[in-house]
Order: sequence, then structure tokens, then C-alpha cells
Amino acid sequence: MTLTHYITLIAVLVPTVTALLVAYWHRKQMRQIELFRLDSAVGLTPPPSRLFAFARAYKYLLTGVGLPLISLALELTQSTPVTRRTVLIISWNTASMLVAVTLHFVFRLTEILGRTVDFMGGHAKPSEKIADIVLKDPKTAHRA
Repeated sequence: MTLTHYITLIAVLVPTVTALLVAYWHRKQMRQIELFRLDSAVGLTPPPSRLFAFARAYKYLLTGVGLPLISLALELTQSTPVTRRTVLIISWNTASMLVAVTLHFVFRLTEILGRTVDFMGGHAKPSEKIADIVLKDPKTAHRA
């Protein structure tokens, strides 16, 4: 395909995709308004789509891996000889992606540990009550 074919294809696809997206968003908005009329507790702001929810949840990972990956792909598609600069860029991008993935897993682990601590903190009060009952009268603790 020539450049003219690509331009023609893009000239047809961009307005088509735009019209489909606008129609989808309009239907989504109308459904949300109708749902709000039935139950005002729902609110007028719809929940995010799956794509945006995924992008919001993994934005740092996508940025930390995506940008070096684009740079790496651009560097590897060049047909110039390999120089020290090329090796430095490749190694820097690879290290950046590894650091981004490692930081993502570390942050997820700290989030999970925080939830675990909060969950265990909820069990501390009932345990204290049981300990108070046992310490008050150890002879009758087995009846409690």
C-alpha cells in the first residue's frame, strides 16, 4: 500500500470510529440518566469503563513499561550500526522496565500488607474482651 492508500484509509476510519464512540457515549449517558430517574441514589456520574478502570489502576506500570518499550522499539528498528549510545539506550530502557515492574509489585505487596493489618486490627477488640473475661476469673473461663 502506498501513502495515498494509508491516508485514504485513515480519512475513512477516523470519522467512523469517532461517530461510533460518540453514539456509544450518548447511549451510556442516556442509560445513566434513566437510571438516575428511577433511583436518585445512583448518581449522575456513571462508573468508569473497564478500559479506563484498568488504566487508572495500572497507570504507573503502563507508563513505566510503556514509554521505555516505545523507545526501545524505536531504537531497535533503526538500521544504523550499533554504537555505545545504542547499547546505553537499550540497557537503560530494559532497566527502567524492570524497575517499574518491581516497584509495582512492591507497592501491591505493601497495599496487601496494609489491608491485612487493618483486618487483624478489627479482631483485636474481641480478643481483648475474651482476655478480660479469662483474666477476671480463670476458674469460670471455660464457661464463657
